[in-house]
Amino acid sequence: MKILLISPGSPDEIDNLIIRQIPYLFARAFTAPHAVATVAALTPPEHEVEIHDEYMRGPAENFLPGKTYDIIGISITSNQLSRSLKIAKACRQLCPNALIVVGGIGVEILIYKNKEDIDVVFHGEAEETWPRFLEDYKTGNYLKVYKNVSKPDMTKTPPPRWELIGKDICSYNSVSVQTTRGCPFDCSFCDVIYTYGRKPRCKTIDQVLEEIKRLNDLKVMMVFIADDNFAGDRKYVKELLRRLIVLNNSFKVPMGFFTQLDITVAEDDELLELLADANFYNLMIGIESVNDESLKDMNKKQNIGVSAAEAIKKIQSYGMAVLAHMIIGADSDDHTVFEKTAAFVQEADIVFHICHPLAAPPGTKMWYDYKRQGRLITTEHEEANDKLDIITNIIPQKMSRIELFEGLANYWDGIYQHDLFLERALNFVKGIKYKPKVKPPGFSSLWAMRKMMGSVFTYYFFKVNKKDRQTFLKILRSADKKQWLCFMIL
Repeated sequence: MKILLISPGSPDEIDNLIIRQIPYLFARAFTAPHAVATVAALTPPEHEVEIHDEYMRGPAENFLPGKTYDIIGISITSNQLSRSLKIAKACRQLCPNALIVVGGIGVEILIYKNKEDIDVVFHGEAEETWPRFLEDYKTGNYLKVYKNVSKPDMTKTPPPRWELIGKDICSYNSVSVQTTRGCPFDCSFCDVIYTYGRKPRCKTIDQVLEEIKRLNDLKVMMVFIADDNFAGDRKYVKELLRRLIVLNNSFKVPMGFFTQLDITVAEDDELLELLADANFYNLMIGIESVNDESLKDMNKKQNIGVSAAEAIKKIQSYGMAVLAHMIIGADSDDHTVFEKTAAFVQEADIVFHICHPLAAPPGTKMWYDYKRQGRLITTEHEEANDKLDIITNIIPQKMSRIELFEGLANYWDGIYQHDLFLERALNFVKGIKYKPKVKPPGFSSLWAMRKMMGSVFTYYFFKVNKKDRQTFLKILRSADKKQWLCFMIL
């Protein structure tokens, strides 16, 4: 059989739009399509499999004419639903003999959508259901819906088939490795526990290290550990990091890593040291709100009563930048929340952060709560549903939607003023106390980074305004006092 696996990509999706606008990264997408590469690995070798990532290869509508496939699979995420449905329609028109199947973390939203162009829907993880479907397809007795009953054993999950996108792989900002699935927390805006459960399930450490070795062989420089909470199982993650440190320092040029975890890692000095020594550059942490009452609104219990600013400063003292995730628009948020959030970002010396309006993804506890209260927004403009990182689908309690959007726009205008950003960046560098035990940059490292380093300096010396250039040079001079850090920042 000929199988095509499509990873949707809207041109204006915010993360990838930002990545493509940073010229010295030479990246066309934020991260490689892990989901379809994993499904390809689950496909028996007698089948021919292709991957089409729209971020790399353009709209599927331009690729499909003249092509024939037995099965076309579309990976759906909650922020690409409308695009996915358009792809399904195009597949139906351009490849009328192909069976159109969909799966992914966003498929639950299909309950409320017209599925006329979709033949089969996969709910949940695919390790057991995808191979079974392929066997059913051979006999012509496939089901319309496949849903896993038990949670798959991740020790039996094969590594993604990255070789199917091999010639594009270095055009991604990062390539992902998934070590665990599941999260012990239950935030009301998150649907992770419904898909992956609350108890973290882990690959073996040998599996993870083998995947990282393969990426190093493919000359990947940055790896995203794509767990819902990398620190969910402390014993496991510490042993993994100990072995990763040894492996990474054995490479000619150590790889960089980033991941997402929770604020409680600030309490664990051993874990922070291991993360730094493994060459983690960034840690994405859901701070969500400066108000404890708003945290209660979102059931973000693990953050309540925590001094987030002090926790972030401690984490960053190990040389890892915290990419803080902030949300505005909870029921307890009033007009003062914008000023309070800006003050918090400044106090915590946060260089990178995301701040967007509260949204209730379909199927989550929050979505059902707002629906019962009649405060859920529905729109005829399907594309708006794919932009819940910048548009909200709820009616806030203590401000109007217009006030929420205008407040956020003013917030972003203010928070990245040159003097405020420079103050945070210099304080971040000044606050670093720990020197990670990573192989120091030698000629091999500098040579491998020569293109990017040259582009960074070209960009800031010749393509930005005077104020941006001065800010860059001040940060660079500050980092130069810690030469090992200077290389990391570049």
